[in-house]
Amino acid sequence: CYNSAAVVAATIESVLAQTLPPSEIILIDDGSTDHTVEALAGYGDRIRLMRRGNGGPAAARNLGISVAGGDFIAFLASDDLWEPHKLARQMEEFRAFPETALVFSEAMMFREEGGVKLPVSRIGYTADPTFRQLLFGDFIPNSTVVVRRDCLEAVGPLDESRELLGVEDYEYWMRIALRYRLQGIAEPLAWYRLRE
Repeated sequence: CYNSAAVVAATIESVLAQTLPPSEIILIDDGSTDHTVEALAGYGDRIRLMRRGNGGPAAARNLGISVAGGDFIAFLASDDLWEPHKLARQMEEFRAFPETALVFSEAMMFREEGGVKLPVSRIGYTADPTFRQLLFGDFIPNSTVVVRRDCLEAVGPLDESRELLGVEDYEYWMRIALRYRLQGIAEPLAWYRLRE
């Protein structure tokens, strides 16, 4: 997360509300200059907070992956939200299709006014999630992704170069899709927050 004091608690609450709880919640503070760290104080040992100087999303995600202990890694931006059954639904897909390396879903873009979520549009294309389709554009919402750790180890870390800032995840999905099967769920399992 980076400068997410106003929204990060709601994000964490959406993870804690999962019907299939994650084995750990790792939060990487990427050099926030607001009160993000203070906003996390009440979570105690329910989250593992790591702080680093600002290096961008790829560097933060790489650090999180390197310290995570699970066989599956889920990504979540600090201003997005998960539906309560998200992880359970995705693990069903991994069980049904064991050759799959990465499961994602559609997401609902939203604005928030007065604490109310106002849906804007659905994002994510799940009909044919292949490398060929990715050539036409990034259709995988980052905050919906769950990926097998062994796959991440095989493709290597996210590219931290500044040239890919903003599309570092897109390039990563393409590297994964070159070698592995992707599975999309045609259901919005996450909320993608629109903000300034």
